[in-house]
Amino acid sequence: MDERRRSGADEAQNDWIEWGGGDCPVDGNAQVEVRNAKGWVLSAPVFALKWHSVVAYRVVPA
Repeated sequence: MDERRRSGADEAQNDWIEWGGGDCPVDGNAQVEVRNAKGWVLSAPVFALKWHSVVAYRVVPA
């Protein structure tokens, strides 16, 4: 899993989808970037994440 912190300006320029929690909203084995409440950004396949801690996500193009 790739983990890093991004600046607010960088995030504002991207297509983040706000997420209120619950089951994974993305099908299959897609690669996604997710942001948690602390502002950390993780890049991982959807099956490797705990979606209850996600506040925003975006699908990474293949």
